[in-house]
Amino acid sequence: MLNLKKRSRDDVNFIFDMLINFYYDIILLRNGQDIKIFNDYMDILNVVDKLNCDDKLLKKLSILLEYKEYIKFNVNIGLLFDSLIISFEGDNDGNRGY
Repeated sequence: MLNLKKRSRDDVNFIFDMLINFYYDIILLRNGQDIKIFNDYMDILNVVDKLNCDDKLLKKLSILLEYKEYIKFNVNIGLLFDSLIISFEGDNDGNRGY
């Protein structure tokens, strides 16, 4: 399990960069372009691609870019990731989240 409390801000920035690149590669895949980073994970990219419409992919990428900016401030990293997961998932009725 990833212990976020002991991660440096640089580690967290790297995690966000990888997540951003992951969703960017899915958008590239969906548009028939060459994957940039996650070539070895095509099965996972395809699954995530099928589970998300264009709007959801763009919204998730937007959320990741927004939350990455919060790292510059003195935020609690654990709470930042909790909030990120909630933003991605939404509530049980599907009214929130992306």
